[in-house]
Amino acid sequence: MASLTLADLEQNDLTPEAAENSKPNAFLSALAGIGSGLFKIPEGFVSLGATLLDLGADTNKVAKV
Repeated sequence: MASLTLADLEQNDLTPEAAENSKPNAFLSALAGIGSGLFKIPEGFVSLGATLLDLGADTNKVAKV
């Protein structure tokens, strides 16, 4: 069984096609961030509402959310 060394890995660079496919796409990253934010905004409103309700009425709703 052959073992790979660090020198072997450094000599075997990615092929141009593989290197092109591994570059991050800024547009797709931005869309992913927007999608994530759209789910987090309502979650934040619910958490804020539970916190304010707990503060005002002492109902301990924050632990349930």
